[in-house]
Amino acid sequence: MSRADELSKVVTRYRMLAAENYVRIRTLAEAIRDGFCVYLGADGPPCVLLAPPVGPFQPRDYGDAAFTAPPSGFQPLTPITFGLIVRITAQGDWLRVVMRCAKEGETFRLSIADGVDYSFRLPLAEGAPPDFLEALYVHVTDYFARAIDSYEQGEYGDQAIGFDIMGQTASEDAAPLKP
Repeated sequence: MSRADELSKVVTRYRMLAAENYVRIRTLAEAIRDGFCVYLGADGPPCVLLAPPVGPFQPRDYGDAAFTAPPSGFQPLTPITFGLIVRITAQGDWLRVVMRCAKEGETFRLSIADGVDYSFRLPLAEGAPPDFLEALYVHVTDYFARAIDSYEQGEYGDQAIGFDIMGQTASEDAAPLKP
């Protein structure tokens, strides 16, 4: 076998594993999206969508663009990051939670930015486990609870937001307040 043939064989295996990695992580992300919406019990879908992990976003499902790896072609065999956007008010405010997923042995480690790490055993079970959905819920609500507490204690000036929030545009809001 020539070196070119050996290289091609190794690259073929790499591409197969990269595609497997992408499909597993995307399946997990979609299960989290669907499960968290049900967990929240929000009136009327959509209440949780997938979005890119960085940059501007709108309340829509971004599909393939929600992930840091492409769905086809030459995919990297690396951890994959994605954004989960959650409707946080009935008025149409959305919050983005960034998650990074990587295979570690026989588990997938999902890390919530500025939050908890959670391990999913392989092969992945159908749907997201309720204890993970609870941890995600606590992560989101704790941000607001800590901000409220800091404000009430008079110490809120130096904290970083930790989330991206997309609210209504000025044209959708009521008339601006006059001085």
